Amino acid sequence: MLPTFCTPLTVLEHTLTSLAQYSQAKGQLAVCLAFEEREEEAQEKEKSLRQMFADTFFFIHATYHPSNLPNHLPGKSSNECWAFQQLCRELEEVYQIMPEDPRVVITVIDDDSDMHGKYFEALTHHFVAAGPSRRYLNLWQAPICHFKNFLRQPLLVRISSLFSTLNELSCLANPWDCHVPYSSYSISFALACAVGGWDPEYLAEDWHMFAKCSLKTMGRAKCVPIFLPVLNYTPEEDTYCSTLWSRWTQAKRHALGVSEVVYVLSFSFLAVLELRSCRQALVFLWRLLPLLAKFAQTHFVNGVAAVWNVMAQIVIHFYMFGSWCDLQLFAAPQMCPLGAWSTADLTQEQVLRNSLLVFLQQRGTALMAFASILSGGLGAIYFHMVKDRVEGNVDEHWKMRNLPLMWLIIELEVSLCGLVQSFVFGALPLWIACIRIMSSVRFSHVAAGMVGRSTGEVSEYPVDFDSSWAQGRKAWEVWLAAFDAWDHERKRLCEVYLRLGDDKDAAEAAELARGKFPKAPNMPESVVALYQAAYDGDVVALADMLEDEEIDICCKDHNLQTPLMFAAVSGSLECVEYLVDMGADIAATDNTEELAAFHR
Repeated sequence: MLPTFCTPLTVLEHTLTSLAQYSQAKGQLAVCLAFEEREEEAQEKEKSLRQMFADTFFFIHATYHPSNLPNHLPGKSSNECWAFQQLCRELEEVYQIMPEDPRVVITVIDDDSDMHGKYFEALTHHFVAAGPSRRYLNLWQAPICHFKNFLRQPLLVRISSLFSTLNELSCLANPWDCHVPYSSYSISFALACAVGGWDPEYLAEDWHMFAKCSLKTMGRAKCVPIFLPVLNYTPEEDTYCSTLWSRWTQAKRHALGVSEVVYVLSFSFLAVLELRSCRQALVFLWRLLPLLAKFAQTHFVNGVAAVWNVMAQIVIHFYMFGSWCDLQLFAAPQMCPLGAWSTADLTQEQVLRNSLLVFLQQRGTALMAFASILSGGLGAIYFHMVKDRVEGNVDEHWKMRNLPLMWLIIELEVSLCGLVQSFVFGALPLWIACIRIMSSVRFSHVAAGMVGRSTGEVSEYPVDFDSSWAQGRKAWEVWLAAFDAWDHERKRLCEVYLRLGDDKDAAEAAELARGKFPKAPNMPESVVALYQAAYDGDVVALADMLEDEEIDICCKDHNLQTPLMFAAVSGSLECVEYLVDMGADIAATDNTEELAAFHR
C-alpha cells in the first residue's frame, strides 16, 4: 500500500522499480496506489504507472481518497484508511480473499522508499518462521535510512539524517527496546482487519497503528526487525534555506506524535475500567509499560537531551567556581560562592566536586561525547554500505568517497553543529507540539518537501452562499445548483475538445479537459456528516444533527440520493425507520428514477 500526494512521477517509478526486484512479484505482490482525489495529476500518474508495470505485479489497484469525508483529516493516515477499505472490497469481490485470510501481509511504504531487493523474501521467511501464535501479532520493519539524497543535504539536515538513521538502526538492534514502526512497515492482513484498519483522524499513522494493535491485543503486538535497509529522501527544496525550512516543518509534524501518549493513556484508562478483574488490569498495564516508556524516551528524553546537557554544564561550572577559590584569602564569606563554608571549618571542601549527581552528570557528558565520536565512524561505515543506492556519484564528492576522511568530517560537523540541530529539529519542535496538543490532538498532515513536488491541488468551483438567490434556501440546495452549473460547464468543455479532435472519443476528450477547469464544489460539511451518519446507521448522531434547524432530512446529493437512500443501502432498518418517522420523503427518486424504498 503506497499512499502518495503530489510526488513526482519519476520518484514513484523508482519506488515501484524497487518493489519489482522481488523474485515473486508477478504472482505474489500486488500494489495499491493510494492517491488523493484533490491531486490534479493523480489519474495521469496511475495511467502511466499501469502501462509501465502492466506485467510486473499480481495486480495494481488505485484508490482516490475524497477530500470531504467527515472525520478524515488530510494526510497519510486518512488516505490509508480509505485505501484499506477499498482494497478489502477489491480483494473480496474480485479475488475472493476474505479479511480472515491467513496468507496476506500488507506492507505500507512511503512513496519515496527504495526497498531492498530481498526485503519481501525476508518478510516471507519471518512470517512463516514466526509460527501461528506470533505471525498475526507481529509487525515487521526494516531500518529506515535517510541517505537517498544525502549528497545534496545541507549541513544541519545532514547531521539530523545521520542521527535519526543511526537511532532507528540501534533501536531495532536492541533486544530490550520496545520498537515502534516508523515510516514503512509490514502487518498481517488479519491483524489489520481485526483492529479495524487505520484511523483517519490521527497524524502519526505508523505510531498510532502500532499503539492501536498493542492496546487491542492486550500488549501482545511486537515490532520485529528485518535488517535490510530502506532508503528514502530527507525533505529537499530548490534552495538551501527552503530545504532547512522544509526539514523544520517535518520536525514539527514528527513532534506531534507526542499526542499518541494521550491516546495510549486514555485508552488504557478505559480498558482498565472494562477489564473483569484487577489481575487482568495489572497484566494489561504491565505489558503496556514498555510502550509508554518508549514514547516517553523518544519525545521527552531525546527531545530535551541537548538543552539538558548544556544547562547542566552551565550550572555545575558556575557553582564549582567557588571550589577554585582559596577561601583563606577572603575576609568576607560572601565574596566567594563557597565562602560560607569557612565558618563551618570546611574551608577546602570540594562540595560540588564530591557530589554524586555531578559525578554522574560529568560521566554522562563524557559518554555522550564518546558516542558522538563513535557515531561518526558508524555513520560513515553505514553510508558506504548503501552508497550504491544513493542518488548521485559518491566518487565525485571528495568528502564522501574516502571512509576515514568522511569519518573525520562527520566528527567535525557533529562537534560544531550537533547540539544546534538537536535543539532546532528536536527540542524546540517538541515544546511547540506539547503546547499545541493542549487544545487538540488532531492535526493535518503537511507533506515533506521534495524537488518537483507541487501543491497539486485544483481550484474548487465557487459556491456563493451569500447571494440574493441563496437567501432563504437550504445550504444543500445552493450547493446542488452550483454542482449542476459546474457539471454543465465541464461537459461543454469536453464537447469543445471532442469537436477539435475528430479521432478522439468522449473519454479522451474528458482526459484532455482535466486540469483546465475547477474541480467540483465540495458538499457542505454538515450535509456530508448527515449522509455519513445515515450510511453508518448511527441514529444517535442523526438525532443530534436534526436538532439543527438548518439540517434538511430530505436533502439530496449530486445523484439526487437522500440520506434515507443511504440508510437503506447500508441495511440499517432502525435508521430507516427513524428517518421515516422524522419525515423523510419515501417517494423521492434519484437520477435513475429509483425510489428510496428500493435502495437495498
